[in-house]
Amino acid sequence: IVLSNCEKELLKCLLLREGTRLLDDGGLMEMLSATKEKANEIADRLQSCTDSNLKIANARDQYREIAVRGALLYVAITDLSDVRHMYQVSLRQFISEFKSAMHQAQPNPYPPKRVLNILDSVTDHIHTCMLRGYYSPEKHVFSVLVVLHIQQYSGQISKEDVDCLLKSPPVAKDHPISWLGVDENEHLKMLESEVKELSHITSTMNHTEHEWRAWHQHSSPEDLALPVFEDHISPFQKVLIIHALRPDRTRIACDKW
Repeated sequence: IVLSNCEKELLKCLLLREGTRLLDDGGLMEMLSATKEKANEIADRLQSCTDSNLKIANARDQYREIAVRGALLYVAITDLSDVRHMYQVSLRQFISEFKSAMHQAQPNPYPPKRVLNILDSVTDHIHTCMLRGYYSPEKHVFSVLVVLHIQQYSGQISKEDVDCLLKSPPVAKDHPISWLGVDENEHLKMLESEVKELSHITSTMNHTEHEWRAWHQHSSPEDLALPVFEDHISPFQKVLIIHALRPDRTRIACDKW
C-alpha cells in the first residue's frame, strides 16, 4: 500500500511537470529519493519476514513428530474399538490426556532431546491409560497395534508385513508343504506372495525339510534360530513365520519382538 501510494504521487508529479527539465526540479528529486528509501526499507522488511517464517517453520518441524505420534496412538485406539464397541474413546478425552502427558515430560533445553522426552511420555501415558479400561486379551492386542503403527510409520516394517499378521490368507489351491496343514500352507503362500524376503520360502523349506521339522516341533520355536532365513529377515518377519507355522506361539513371539 505504501509503495502504491508513492507511485501514484510520483506519477502525479511527473504529469504536472511535463515539458520541464526533471533533473532541475529539486522537489521531484527529493520525492524520487524518498520513494527509493521506502522501497528499500520495505524490501528489507519482507526479507526479514521471510527469514522469520523460515525459522518458525524449522522450529515447528522439530515438534511435528509429536503430533504424528498422537495421531498414531489415536488410530490404534480407534482400531481396537472395532473389536469391542465399548472401547471407543472421544477425541476430546484423548487430547486432554495427551496434553497432560506432554506437560509431564522431563524438560530439556535441547529441542531434539525435549522431543524424545515428550514422545516417551505421551506414548507411555496413553498406553497405560488405555490398558486400564481393556480386558486382558485386548491389552496385548493394543500394545501390538501401537508398536505396529509406530514402526510402520518410521519405515521399519512395511504395510505388506502388517497385513500378513492382521489379515486372513486367501484360500490356496495347492499345498506345497506336505507335512503341514491347510492353514499353515495358506499362510506360507501369502507370505511368499506379499513379503519379498520370503518369496521362496516354500521351496526352501522343502529343500531343508529336516531342519524345518525340528524347528516346527520344538516347544519354543521363537527361541530358536530360523533355518536358512535367520540372518536375512527382520525380527518382525520372523514373527510372521512363527504366526504362519506355530500360531499358538504368536503372542509370545510378539512379546519377544
